[in-house]
Order: sequence, then C-alpha cells, then structure tokens
Amino acid sequence: MVSFTGVPKIESVATNNLLQLNRAIQRVRIEMSPENERRLAMGEDPLPKEVDPSGYTGIWDSMWTTIEDILAKEPEGTRRAIVLLSDGDDTSSTIKRQNVIDFALKSDVA
Repeated sequence: MVSFTGVPKIESVATNNLLQLNRAIQRVRIEMSPENERRLAMGEDPLPKEVDPSGYTGIWDSMWTTIEDILAKEPEGTRRAIVLLSDGDDTSSTIKRQNVIDFALKSDVA
C-alpha cells in the first residue's frame, strides 16, 4: 500500500495480512502544510509543488514506486495488480503516464 499526498510513501509491503493492511489504511491522511492550508483558506493558490509538495496528487509517481519498490520484488509467477484510490487527477508527478504504463506491462502488473 502506497499513499501519495505530496510524495509517494510506502505504508505496507505486499501482504495477505488483513490486520496489517487495515492498520496501513488507518495511517493514511491527507497531509497539507500549515502554509498551504492557510493559502487555500484565503482563496490563494498553494505553494508550487517544488517548494511544498503537500496536498498535491502524484498518481504516476506513486504507481511507479508501487511497481519498483513492492510488486517487482515479488517472486516470478506472482499475480501483480494495482488498485488505485484517489480523490482527483494527477497534479504533481514527475514521471509520465505512458512511462508508468510501459513499466507496468514490462513488470507484468495489471
């Protein structure tokens, strides 16, 4: 399980342990810096992602991290899939969508 408020963060490695997965889900929070919270409350734009990535959605970066750091390390023949839950579109990834798709196909990830 990988959360991605600002930057990808591994919350749990691949597991069938439902208690471990539930604990990982419970840890996920929408994290935003106090400055970005203040800016949004005042109707201002948040700080640029290069200055403060909190609150941005890096879907493609997080999918790359999931494949590279978790799924690609699973034994050959293991079924690999990503289930993506997000509240919005990608707003901050540095990795391009097509690169992630190509990497997923190469890594046998659905």
